[in-house]
Amino acid sequence: MGYTSARFARLGLALVTLLSLGGCATSATGGASPAGQTSANPTSPLVSVSASPSAAATSVTPSPTPSVPAKPDCSELKCIAITYDDGPSALTAASLRSSYLFIVAELAPEGVTQARRCLEEALRLETRPGVWRDLAQDRLARTHYLAGATDRARRLYREIMAAEPGMLGAPDRDRMASTRCWLALIAEDMGCWDEASALAAECGRLCPQTGLDAPIHLCAFLPALYVRLRLMAHAGDPETMAFARSIDVFTAEMVHNAPWVLLMRDVVLGEVALERGNLPAAQHWCDRALNTLAGWADAGVFGRRARRLADRLERRLCAEPLSVAERRVLGEMPSCLTMGEIAAALHLSRNTVKSHCTAIYRKLEVSSRSAAVSKARTLGLL
Repeated sequence: MGYTSARFARLGLALVTLLSLGGCATSATGGASPAGQTSANPTSPLVSVSASPSAAATSVTPSPTPSVPAKPDCSELKCIAITYDDGPSALTAASLRSSYLFIVAELAPEGVTQARRCLEEALRLETRPGVWRDLAQDRLARTHYLAGATDRARRLYREIMAAEPGMLGAPDRDRMASTRCWLALIAEDMGCWDEASALAAECGRLCPQTGLDAPIHLCAFLPALYVRLRLMAHAGDPETMAFARSIDVFTAEMVHNAPWVLLMRDVVLGEVALERGNLPAAQHWCDRALNTLAGWADAGVFGRRARRLADRLERRLCAEPLSVAERRVLGEMPSCLTMGEIAAALHLSRNTVKSHCTAIYRKLEVSSRSAAVSKARTLGLL
């Protein structure tokens, strides 16, 4: 049909990327995967990636900031899709065009708007019930979430859950667990922590191998790690940052040349690090997120969250926020009043004022009253 070996290679690489990033069922595996990348399981709609448990469990310093990732090149795929359009697909999808739309949506070289349009068209083409229509629904719900259409994503995931009765096979359990992972992320974004915890528990029961301790890791369940990490941070778990670094190591061994995967990872890790007060780690992951964003403008909700993270981090690095009471004490520091006189003016005890001064010095990273006044003026606090 006019395929060249180069086109076969490019199409195959894109399909491997599609499967490793999101996972889908195929009727045949085709051939052995390259060592250290992905290995298809014909009984599961997800593709697993081997990772070293010992490496994942090790707490390490984040790696240096990478260069701006290049946009995925879909030019050859576009040429193939235009040439053969609605011809049959070897992957049991409705057509070659439908397969192409899935690939472009997964790579999202032009951003989340393009991905959403591709998946809406793929869902229109996949009229027959089956794994490809299910996959189109799953991916469209995920893309709604990435685009910031949280209500639409939540509603579609709930519709997917409502259609679950009767599912019995392992592929179905994988899909059910993945749905709960994304719903748990949405619940966390909304501050519904009890709901997120319950969904995470359901995900674990449906598919136990969704953590760093499993010998085989499923790429589609990367959100499960983020859910667990955010629950740990919310509970104040002292192991939160160690787990965040383990996720960083874990994802470094995956095939993930889609910008949204990189951006989501770094934003979530950066937000957690900032919440835990680990500013160097937060800065590292924030820089990586902005680096990805520089080459991928239409980044949806995680683009906005990356910019918000950078703004919050900048303010935090300038000065740790002072409480209202501390700001009142700081306002009296430029005067010639003694600590006892400040206490009387603010109707506080001398010990309370002394405690506030200690906190102010720590947050402004100074050791004297004059230095605190100077730093506060530089930061615009006075």
